[in-house]
Amino acid sequence: MSRVRRLLSQPEIWLLLALTLPAVLPLTAPAYFFGAHDARHSVFFLVEFDQAIRDGAWWPRWAPDQALGFGYPLWVLYAPLTYYAAEFFHLLGAGFTTAVKLTWALATFVAAVSMYALVRRWWGQNAGLVAGLLYAYAPYHLLNMTVRAALAEYAALSLLPLVLLAFWNLIERGDLRRLALAALAYAALLLTHNVTAFMFTPLLGAFVILAVFQVASRRSQVAGRKAHGTGGTHHAPRITHHASRITHHASRITHHVSRITFYVLRFSLISGAVLLALGLSSIFLLPMLLERQYIVQEQWVRATYQYRQHFVYLHQFLSPFWGYGYAVEGPNDGMSFQLGLLPIVLALAGTLAALRRGAHQRGVALFFAGATAIVLWLMTASSQAVWRLLPLAALIQFPWRLLSLTSLTLAILAGPAVAHAPRTTQHTTRITHHASRNILHPAPCILALLIVFASFPYTQPQYTEVTPRHESPLAVIDFELEYPDMRGMTAWASRMPQPEDAPLVAQYLAGEPLTKAHLVQGEGEVQTLRHGGTSEELLVASPGGGRVQVYTYWFPGWQVRVDGRLVESWPEGPNGLITFDVPAGEHHVQVRMTESTPPRRIGGILSGISLLATLVLCSVEKRRGRISRRPKSDPGT
Repeated sequence: MSRVRRLLSQPEIWLLLALTLPAVLPLTAPAYFFGAHDARHSVFFLVEFDQAIRDGAWWPRWAPDQALGFGYPLWVLYAPLTYYAAEFFHLLGAGFTTAVKLTWALATFVAAVSMYALVRRWWGQNAGLVAGLLYAYAPYHLLNMTVRAALAEYAALSLLPLVLLAFWNLIERGDLRRLALAALAYAALLLTHNVTAFMFTPLLGAFVILAVFQVASRRSQVAGRKAHGTGGTHHAPRITHHASRITHHASRITHHVSRITFYVLRFSLISGAVLLALGLSSIFLLPMLLERQYIVQEQWVRATYQYRQHFVYLHQFLSPFWGYGYAVEGPNDGMSFQLGLLPIVLALAGTLAALRRGAHQRGVALFFAGATAIVLWLMTASSQAVWRLLPLAALIQFPWRLLSLTSLTLAILAGPAVAHAPRTTQHTTRITHHASRNILHPAPCILALLIVFASFPYTQPQYTEVTPRHESPLAVIDFELEYPDMRGMTAWASRMPQPEDAPLVAQYLAGEPLTKAHLVQGEGEVQTLRHGGTSEELLVASPGGGRVQVYTYWFPGWQVRVDGRLVESWPEGPNGLITFDVPAGEHHVQVRMTESTPPRRIGGILSGISLLATLVLCSVEKRRGRISRRPKSDPGT
């Protein structure tokens, strides 16, 4: 709490929050921007998520209305953490669209504050203020909200500075509590957006290597100054030449051993943080990696999703164009890929300023400048050979998604351009020190206002009216009827279901209760008693027994119980629907998506153990800190 109080005592943080507010003000309008690329997803994904939560699935796997009502394992493949935040707002009473708007706003403020906290560590509050605003108002950041409406990706961008800061603190301090915090930050990213985490991880890996050597070098310099300051005086006895050489060699050996020990310890802590993060996110990662083979993955990386169609032309990085179209037109794309004039100018000024400073600041600036150049090249067609060498890169779909990394690096590089924290001497009084901390320097404030005014037009979405249909399962059906290529298929579906092949479509459009099952063999009647987000409850009456088919894709994890007894089910028909046999008579049938698959069970166990370990690490380190700060008792008492 003391750190939070210190953060809130800084006037820059309040100015940052105030100037970030215009970025979210457009969200206060009663309308929404359903015409944006993924805007309908952002709301009806929450509708699907909410149905699963209310049906008792505390970690949802299934979206019941997708694929024209056959359902789809959306949350097996799509990181769900953003929708937990939106669901929290919805359970508090916000409507679906309002809950999504609140999630946009939360991610915007987190982005600004996390970048402020990161850059402040290196270049002070003024630099943090400018960098935080530059990141919150980065063109690609705003494009993800007002043009693409990519909610999960937008939320993931807000976490990138937080992950860098957490690992920097771990390397600098080297304690178990910061190991746990680094693991939590990285796990949050993994659970927020798969693709962003995949793109960011190589940058994070290079960053932690830089940070280890930076911190080790700084520690060596400090140790060297201390050793020099505690050396002998002119009045000390003269030592022999051999003793001096022995002392010198012993000092060098001690220095090398200390440095090697530091490297081993820090890389061990980093590895521990990464492993713990993977453990925390295993509940999602294991099923995502091992069960994705059961869906038709090719449909998400072909046609307009092929990376070859989405390289950026050099002039697009510098073009001020801002459109609400799509990225399928080559050099005349309907959406912007600009880096932004202010980010470019301030990043160049900040890099030059950092190069005139100490080795530590030069190293950080050169690293992010180099990373910016490499990422820019990877977004152009000249890097196709690299993309071909990395088959997993196809999962990124759009090379221009790497603009998320340049938004990060340019904001960081802008920090040194305005870093001029006043230095205090030993004779400065505490009153003067606190007074200087509360002075807002005019240059960063003027620059911050310029960032807001220059970027505010990009915060304006194209509004559309919000109707009850937008916030209902029918929104999924409307979308998939309009875009047939967006209907997901499982590995057991031999062809894409068309409207006439999906008997539930007419029931959705008519607003009727869904009839979720029928007999494919035998005579009798099937009645739907209850339709839930991850379950169906049926009453089957068949005099001679029969075969029942549920209008739901079969997928690992579905369990069928007839009168409470588990029975075998399998995929059948051209759409691979859940099918099972029932004996003669009347039977109560429950069909539920469960955590019964090995990847889900093991992932859940690993995440539970990892979460417990994280809590233990935090509590042990906190208790150790309290003990170390406890005043020693007077031995005379």
